[in-house]
Amino acid sequence: MFSAPSLYHLKENAVNGSFLTEVPSCRLRAGPGRAILFSLECADLGKSRKGEIDKMSVMEKLFTCRTYRRFRQKAVPQDVVEDLIEAVRISSSAANRQPVRLVIVNTPGEQPTLYAAVVDDTSLPGDHGVDLGIALANLTLAAWDKGVGSCIMGAINKPALTELLHIEEPQKLMYMVAFGYPSHEAHIVPMTEETGVKYYLDENRDYCVPKRSKEEIARYL
Repeated sequence: MFSAPSLYHLKENAVNGSFLTEVPSCRLRAGPGRAILFSLECADLGKSRKGEIDKMSVMEKLFTCRTYRRFRQKAVPQDVVEDLIEAVRISSSAANRQPVRLVIVNTPGEQPTLYAAVVDDTSLPGDHGVDLGIALANLTLAAWDKGVGSCIMGAINKPALTELLHIEEPQKLMYMVAFGYPSHEAHIVPMTEETGVKYYLDENRDYCVPKRSKEEIARYL
């Protein structure tokens, strides 16, 4: 596990050289080949939604386990971190090869306060794409079960982060995942010609995520 002082440049290198800006007045923005930046001007929603999430069914948790990009200044407890690691450890794996590794990064005093580098052990045979997808799903759902939101990042500066996190062959950095207690909500809305596939912010700066209809994605024989 790494601490913040040894990872001072993490936020500068995570997403194409500019993951989380130092400037307090930054706004959410996106550009070609660049992931949306986290905003430091976050509304504090107050108490964790943990109690509300505890009462949800699995399907309700899947509906609300979205990508979160603005977080409250609150550390993720170590017992939750251990649950995240366990969720990856027990995840299903092709031929039970279990190629997924994690590097846990604590960044106290920052937003978000926790990252996980998702790493592929390429010394093991086979295509690990499915294993990585299952591990990421387990990881983010286990976090949300504890009221912790997440953001999976693939558009990252892999060479810089590989060096920064001391990841050596045959291990290969695949994704970074940010974790924290969200300061906004996210809602699924119907996808229309007007919305397209891009998410958008509503009047409360909550995320609206357009999804295709069940009729579009599935058919019966």
